[in-house]
Amino acid sequence: MISTLRYGPNFVVLGSRQPDDLNACLLDILDSKNVPPDQALNLVYENATVVFIVPPNMLHASFDDVKYTLFVYKGADQVLADILNHRINHLMTDVRLGPSSIIMRTVGNYMKMVENIGERYNGSIAPFMECLDNGTSDTSIISFTEHPLNRRVTLDDLKSESLLVPVRPDRLYRELRSYALRYLNEALDGEEWYELLIRIYDKFGAYDLHFERLMLVLDSLEIGIDLGETWTKEYALHLMPIMVYQLRYITITPPREMKKILVGLEYLDNGDRIVDYDLHIRNRKLSWTDAVDRKFKGKKEAGVEYRKRIMSILTPEEKIRMERLEKEILKSRS
Repeated sequence: MISTLRYGPNFVVLGSRQPDDLNACLLDILDSKNVPPDQALNLVYENATVVFIVPPNMLHASFDDVKYTLFVYKGADQVLADILNHRINHLMTDVRLGPSSIIMRTVGNYMKMVENIGERYNGSIAPFMECLDNGTSDTSIISFTEHPLNRRVTLDDLKSESLLVPVRPDRLYRELRSYALRYLNEALDGEEWYELLIRIYDKFGAYDLHFERLMLVLDSLEIGIDLGETWTKEYALHLMPIMVYQLRYITITPPREMKKILVGLEYLDNGDRIVDYDLHIRNRKLSWTDAVDRKFKGKKEAGVEYRKRIMSILTPEEKIRMERLEKEILKSRS
């Protein structure tokens, strides 16, 4: 499934006449660490918080004013609760939230998406760090990436231009969620979604395991939408019918790239082939020879290499699930 948007990191700004003492306290009570602002943005997850300590009573502080930056593995609400509960108010003159951030998935001509959203919300186009420098608690930053949103998105993963929008995040997120897929389609700019049939064949009958393993990878990559599964017949040699499990899938990934993923999933690390994945588009079967890079001497060599690429993208938790499924598949053959 494709995630089209999610919240980015939280930002909290603390004014202080005693920045050294405040920083030392926060490092302890928040279990945080000091990092440069750009490095903090390469560490954050969706619910993490970046805390800026600045001189007192600055309604708008820029990066030049920041005395300390802390990265915290907690949401802004928990950060503020911890500060309140530890009674360190005497070290602060003022507390406020920075601009909220939202990350949107994009493809193709992403500037078309930026311009359409910017026009609707009277947004200013600028690099993310500039938006953060100019933002306030009453504004939101919308940034864009082609990377999956179900994992950490770093500053380097973002497109060069973001939007600073004078809209509160709750309203903005609610409205963007309703129109995100439309904006994504506009960014395709003449390209198309591909409707594919993926057929699974395993003579040992472990179809449920192969399907779960396939969806584990497709969901991790966030490249399409499952439209449903069904059993169907294929006719092998001598017109003998065989039952195969079929998945209807729409994706923004070109069919040849999808076929590379499927070829990689047919093999284990040692080169053993455990399943047959066929890919059909517009009633035509796409052969592996039409998809894999020509540098490979055969399907096995290509499959092992593509598998390595897939495994390098999976999270540690997903790799554990993959290993468990593959062990179950091998058991089904004994």
